[in-house]
Amino acid sequence: MKRCPASHLPLREEPEWRAIHNDGGYETIFRLIGSDVIQCEHRSDNGNIVLSGIDSKKFLSILENLNLLHTPIYLLVNLENVTDIGYQYRTDFLNFAFNWGKNITMLVLYNVRDEIRNRLECFSAIAPEKIHMTFANSYKDALDIILKLPEHSSSETGELPEKNGSEQLKTKLLASITRISLLNLLDQPVQTSPAEHEFYDYFMAVEEFRKDMISKRKHDREQKKEIRQEYERRYNKQLSDLQQEIDLHKKQVQSYKNTVTALHSGIALRDEQLLRLNAVHAEKKTITELLCKQLHSIDKNDHFGNLCPDMGDTNPVTEHYDLKLTASEALFLDQLKKNHPFLTGDDVKICLLIRKNYSTKVIARLSATSTRGIESIRYRLHKKLGLQKNQSIKAYLCGF
Repeated sequence: MKRCPASHLPLREEPEWRAIHNDGGYETIFRLIGSDVIQCEHRSDNGNIVLSGIDSKKFLSILENLNLLHTPIYLLVNLENVTDIGYQYRTDFLNFAFNWGKNITMLVLYNVRDEIRNRLECFSAIAPEKIHMTFANSYKDALDIILKLPEHSSSETGELPEKNGSEQLKTKLLASITRISLLNLLDQPVQTSPAEHEFYDYFMAVEEFRKDMISKRKHDREQKKEIRQEYERRYNKQLSDLQQEIDLHKKQVQSYKNTVTALHSGIALRDEQLLRLNAVHAEKKTITELLCKQLHSIDKNDHFGNLCPDMGDTNPVTEHYDLKLTASEALFLDQLKKNHPFLTGDDVKICLLIRKNYSTKVIARLSATSTRGIESIRYRLHKKLGLQKNQSIKAYLCGF
């Protein structure tokens, strides 16, 4: 069994008693000296450690493993390699003193550098009364302080000396600073020293600092309120703009649906007209063929040959055209209406037929109008679309 070199008490150290602080680049090692003294040491590769936080879970798990959660213990902390203390560590320390380490009777910090001693003295000033916190120069000195306590020695010389008046005022000053900086207790006035005391100016400076922090907190709250109001104003405006865009989009979608419905109705009407024309044409063709056969039967010298050409060579109006609306054509119609909202329903239909590469003659048939009428419509469309004289209406429509 290992022994402590200073006290020769049993020394226990387990591999799992290590807390890794990846954010600070160091590890904390815990050891048990005797039965109730916990030693804590910080290590890193570069030797310069900025304490970033306290791993309370690891500490409490070690106490649980040792059955020391409800037993008074003493804590030694080696700060030899510590060069600075982060804000999170300081707030964790307060939690540690008031919540996590309720069974700690004494906390001794040793090998403390001068640049961090003042901050640690602030901890000492605000630590709970049941936790006595003090400093030592070395590990041996720190362990001697604990071993000379009445709990470890029957000698009354083990009692800790009481602080004199100046030390008590210093503790009060440090406690006021810590309450302001770490606990944010700005509404509690600083209890100053007597006016004739050498510390009086320092107490007054802390009091003025407290008042300045109150003013700053009030200013920050007002500024935060203004920022929140401005955020809500911008949020509501963006929400309103977005709703308007949604409403406009809904109107455009409805307009597109109406246009598509009108086009389908127009196509159905043209198909119906085309079927009637085809029926009339077929009937006329049948009658014509019958008349020609009768003429041929009575015309032995073929005097009427030129009046009855081959009926199979004609190009009847039954020619089939694909009038179904594809997805790309639907998008074309939507974009056309958006770019040229002044176009009429007939204008849109003519534009679609032009884009489908139908000839003027075919468009005239499908629109139930004359070829000259379609040419006039195309001329007017050329102007409505804002095209130059040398621009092709077909090329423009195919460019969508």
